[in-house]
Amino acid sequence: QTDYYKQLALTFNPISIHHHLKKRFFDKAHPNVRTHSSTYRDNRFLDEEYKAELEELRELDAGLALVYADGEWGDIKNIIYQHWEIVDFDWLQEKYEEEAFGLDWGFSKPTAVTHTGFRGETCDISELIYQTRLTDDDLITILEQTIPASKRQVPIYADPSQPGSIEALRRAGFVIRAAENNVVEGIRSVQRKRQRISQSSQNIVKEISGYKWRELRSGEVLDEPVKVNDHAMDSIRYPTYTIWLMDQDKINPADFQGASTGTSTDELNKVFSHAEDAQSPF
Repeated sequence: QTDYYKQLALTFNPISIHHHLKKRFFDKAHPNVRTHSSTYRDNRFLDEEYKAELEELRELDAGLALVYADGEWGDIKNIIYQHWEIVDFDWLQEKYEEEAFGLDWGFSKPTAVTHTGFRGETCDISELIYQTRLTDDDLITILEQTIPASKRQVPIYADPSQPGSIEALRRAGFVIRAAENNVVEGIRSVQRKRQRISQSSQNIVKEISGYKWRELRSGEVLDEPVKVNDHAMDSIRYPTYTIWLMDQDKINPADFQGASTGTSTDELNKVFSHAEDAQSPF
């Protein structure tokens, strides 16, 4: 209990000097509002690897370092995804023209699993798993609890860097494939869509708000994203780009990782086939 009658706690990164929270609560003092600023240095629960990652931002992008390492109000420019909104929906209740899961492996960094549902020029994105220190067995257990039987044939497109983990999930009964992994082209495929992010997807919102193109000290902007806090961003990119390539006939579902997964051509065609009269979501 405090002396205040009603309480509302807001926690956030100071991503923009133009943000309405800054204008309302920080630019002017309010008698019934208490503000507090802290950085990662004040958090005794963070491990050394995460602290080092934040410090590396000073070499990668000064703007991101100002916000995420120093806790100062910044003005993050060159944001990659600019056409997104937070919407109240349940991915299990929606009907989509196409849907898929994305998986970005982690251990000390978060393992991220997302669901993307495509409908026209829009994609619905939901965060399912965002957790550190998961083994393959841990992940399988959580996936079995998270993905109902009715969705078990929806394909998972995974970071191709862990073929052993992909095989472990396949043996557990999941339809999983190594994703196509051209980062820049994958980002472009996501940018073609307007993103609707579910209200419960807090880590996706956190990542997408600061996901930006890398900028050199000279001011030159590179065609390369800053590689920090991008686990959910990668998991969204994997299915979006891979499905786009298949819809554009740039890869053949019959040849798509069939040898490495032990899945037959007929099974692959069944999983990845599209109705001939179906309109591509891209």
